Amino acid sequence: MNYLNTNSEVHEDTEEQRDEMEGQERPYLCPVCGKSFSRLANCKKHQKIHSSVKNHACVECGKTFITSEYLRKHQKTHTTERAFTCSQCGLSFKGKAHLVTHERIHTGEKPHVCRQCGKSFIQSSGLTYHMRHHSGEKTFRCDQCGNTFSSSANLKKHLTLHMNERPHKCSLCGKGFPRLDSLKQHQKIHAAVRDHMCFECGKSFIAASHLKQHCRIHNDEKPFSCPQCGRCFTQKGHLNRHMQTHDETSRSSSQSSAQSLK
Repeated sequence: MNYLNTNSEVHEDTEEQRDEMEGQERPYLCPVCGKSFSRLANCKKHQKIHSSVKNHACVECGKTFITSEYLRKHQKTHTTERAFTCSQCGLSFKGKAHLVTHERIHTGEKPHVCRQCGKSFIQSSGLTYHMRHHSGEKTFRCDQCGNTFSSSANLKKHLTLHMNERPHKCSLCGKGFPRLDSLKQHQKIHAAVRDHMCFECGKSFIAASHLKQHCRIHNDEKPFSCPQCGRCFTQKGHLNRHMQTHDETSRSSSQSSAQSLK
């Protein structure tokens, strides 16, 4: 990867990555999603993500992007080249910034610190997600039902519930999807492609959503809480299984009361 590309967008992104490597403060926050930046110009550029105009399309999968820079970064997911190798464990990465972040696993360095509780994280994204525990902030709202979410990824996942049409069919199993990118993601299951890697532990996943779900373990993020006892969980499925214990306890108590009245 050439970090001295003369394109201004790539140059700005390189500056942001370098600042993160050096543990620079990131005082500029996106008002929409809360992501932090070390430079105001990069924060303003990032806010274009929340615009609906996406003119740059990937010829491989059809996914569209706000800027040519984001398209170029995305296109790297379609290549298997990993030029940056960790000298400690041999894992390879597509970008130098990813390698530097990964190496913190071996050094124990966690430069991103929560000012409220002191917990530290390897990546700034881990701190961003963690901060939402303190604020309870859910800035992403569904315009169809009004439900709110803490991240754009969770909102996008929710929006598929409102989509009845599934025009994109998997040629291998026939399963249908509302979006082409969802179909492409599904097809990785058949190909056993795991190109989403956790920089904390090196574990890889088929889908970005699976990686995000896994990262909650490292970030101590437990967004699903039991309304009866307050216990929190990283996954909704875990909460549903936990709720069954309350149902079983309630049924058992009812049966015991009924038997005592006989």
